[in-house]
Amino acid sequence: MEEGERERAGPLAAALAMPVLTRAWQMLLKGIEEVQLAPAPAQAAEMVLIRLAYVADLPVPADLVRQLAAAPRLRPH
Repeated sequence: MEEGERERAGPLAAALAMPVLTRAWQMLLKGIEEVQLAPAPAQAAEMVLIRLAYVADLPVPADLVRQLAAAPRLRPH
């Protein structure tokens, strides 16, 4: 990696947590398989990108577990 690339990648690496990177990596690996098997590869690739964009706004599973643990419990009627 060239020095200029390292400088540009530094802030991005600091902003992305390992769980976020892992989730994106898993989605991309699955997406490659879907694109290779799809009858319309370009459309399948677009769907992979849409899913990545959508999931970027979602919390990582560990944060969801913490939120659920901290949430008040609903009582049955």
